Amino acid sequence: MNIRKSSLKYGIILLLVNLIFFYIAITKYQQDIYAREVDLSEMSVSSEAADYVSMQSDANGTYLTVTPNNSYYGQIIIGPYISVPEGEYELLINYSSSSSDVVCEVYSGSVVNADNSTGQSIASATLPVGNNTYSLHYTATEKLNSVEFKFYYNGGEFSLYSITNQSATRFTDAFFILGVILFFELSGILIYYFCKKKLNGNMTLVVEFVLLTALAFIASIPILNDFHTNTMDHMIHFERIDNIADWFRNISFHQPVMRLAGTAHNQYGYITPVMYPQLFLYFPALLRLAGCSMLYAYKIMVFFANCATAYIAYFSFTRITKNRQIGLLSTALYTMSLYRLMDFYTRGAIGESIAMIFFPLILYGIYEIFYGDYHKWIYVFLGYTGVIQSHILSTFMVTLFCFIVFLFSIKVLVQKKERIFSLIKAAVCTFISNLWFLVPFLQYHQLNLIINNNGSDLDLSGVYLSQVFSSFINNSGFNQFTGSTANEMPLTLGTIVLIGIILFLYYLYVNKNCQTPLYRLGLGCLLLGIISLFISSTFFPWNSILATGLGSHLHAIQYAWRFLAIAALFFSLISAIGFFQLLPIKNDAEKYTSYYTLALIGVIIFSSFYYIDSNIPLESQSKAIAEVTREMDELYLPEAARNTKDSLSGTVVFSEDCECTISNITKEYAGLSIDFTVNTTTPDSYMDLPLFYYPDYKIIDENGQVIPYTQSPKGLIRISLSTEMNYIHAYYVEPLLWRISSVISILFILFMIIYYKKLYH
Repeated sequence: MNIRKSSLKYGIILLLVNLIFFYIAITKYQQDIYAREVDLSEMSVSSEAADYVSMQSDANGTYLTVTPNNSYYGQIIIGPYISVPEGEYELLINYSSSSSDVVCEVYSGSVVNADNSTGQSIASATLPVGNNTYSLHYTATEKLNSVEFKFYYNGGEFSLYSITNQSATRFTDAFFILGVILFFELSGILIYYFCKKKLNGNMTLVVEFVLLTALAFIASIPILNDFHTNTMDHMIHFERIDNIADWFRNISFHQPVMRLAGTAHNQYGYITPVMYPQLFLYFPALLRLAGCSMLYAYKIMVFFANCATAYIAYFSFTRITKNRQIGLLSTALYTMSLYRLMDFYTRGAIGESIAMIFFPLILYGIYEIFYGDYHKWIYVFLGYTGVIQSHILSTFMVTLFCFIVFLFSIKVLVQKKERIFSLIKAAVCTFISNLWFLVPFLQYHQLNLIINNNGSDLDLSGVYLSQVFSSFINNSGFNQFTGSTANEMPLTLGTIVLIGIILFLYYLYVNKNCQTPLYRLGLGCLLLGIISLFISSTFFPWNSILATGLGSHLHAIQYAWRFLAIAALFFSLISAIGFFQLLPIKNDAEKYTSYYTLALIGVIIFSSFYYIDSNIPLESQSKAIAEVTREMDELYLPEAARNTKDSLSGTVVFSEDCECTISNITKEYAGLSIDFTVNTTTPDSYMDLPLFYYPDYKIIDENGQVIPYTQSPKGLIRISLSTEMNYIHAYYVEPLLWRISSVISILFILFMIIYYKKLYH
């Protein structure tokens, strides 16, 4: 009865707390909209009106004002050339005017009209006389780039105090954050009752869940704000997430699996889904579709990535060492690793960061195949699949170290050939399950893309020994070439890791004849950690290697310091073993062991706080900026588009030797349709479509006949013209081989699930 009363009491408290959260979410939802106040310094003054318009300041701030001039009529102020997502908007204009003829216009220079001209007036209004705030409503039927707010003057006094562009649609961020809270509450309750009923009241699992979640929460402190600190690549990933959301809105039979981002690069199309794994970006993309802002969709993904890192690392390290204390210590070291945090919060390298979630799982699986229960090869399969679907370069690095372990363990494998069969099963199952991604990737990797022609900085990006174990580092700087470490981003594993390594080396020295599994595991990880550190350092002979035939295959790694991610894995485990050797031996050993472990975890967390604290005051971006500012890299564009992508207007371009008239052009997702008339042509007449040249586009005429195409000097699709042509339809079609590979992967994964379900029972 007392237990029931206690449960009821805590249930009521939990309900009241959640009601408060729900009230906060409702209140926040009423205020949570996209709203960007335009900095007036971003506005341009037309050259004709330069003598009449000036920036003034008073107690209320700065404003633009026009000196009354009855002889000038026309455009006075233009800007700020922003991007606006699809939706309903209100442009709030705070001004004063003595003239009834001042006009404000919303204009997009990126819209391609039906007649192939560019630029379109989205909305306009005459501003009433007086000191007012006017609301100009407009609709963006698609994402608009190069949006300008134009003001036209027709005499009298006019001053512009502020411009705010805001959406009429509210974000659902507050409800999603509430959902995350409820998810972890429910998870905790379920684990609690599982422990109570299935584990006879053993609450160890509950404590571990809370501790690991708290660890992930602490690692997520830099994102617990209503702004986002600037990183190097986060805008690229923002755009990738929105491209996935666009694909969901336009999913079709031609592209049932996302292969080409049809709205990327001003709708010229981009094959980043083929070349850069994005399975885990589908989650934030779905949040976007449900109304979440880009800022919070990204942050929720980062938080769950930190949670997954802590949970999977603890599972893996504990199973490898068969010791919960070492598992907790190594998990804390790995989750709070300064290199891993730098990946998230300095570089914005979301692919590599997510790949690091699965490194410990691969280590555990490889350890079992080579030295433990070889039937547990499934963990290699799961870990490898996670890495492949996150980051190709990390897949290469992990494979390299698996090969090194294989070379060191040939004797063990030969003695028990079942281990070789388990390794083969893991490799084959991984390949088949990921066939849907690997087949397109391997096929398109052969194209003449920018990434395949870039030079290598491997010989110039090694890490200095003075950097590797530093702790008091700020979240600032960029990758610098060798010769200096000034203004370089933090490339370090942390001093706490070095202390653990020293303790482990002392343990090796004191126990020279020790042959326990933990000793052998630590020794092997130490060797692999040293190798990974050597490869990432300035001591590694990258110059000599790049001069050989391997150079052309290694340049995609880009930076030698990437191998610090592998070093963080091995040294986290080694350091934990080193710290574990200092455990006090008391009569109440379990009690003191727990206290010691918690104290060490506190020290590990504290050692990363100097870096975490430096994230908060950095130059940041508000939700509005994160919502509209987008950019994509150019790595997977055709080589011919390297220097021309920013000068492309989005229009169809004809050769000078033909006379053509477009009557209608309709942009589609990953394609377009054009009605046109060809008046005169020569044998060399052509039409360049506003689509980057990739294989697997299909272009048909009015009779359904397929039209061949070539690549233009600017990397665009080019077709030859004749006077008989008057219509084309271009669209991207996923190849049949890719569809077959997707079906094979799906069926094989279903088979694996059914097989293991039966095996478990």
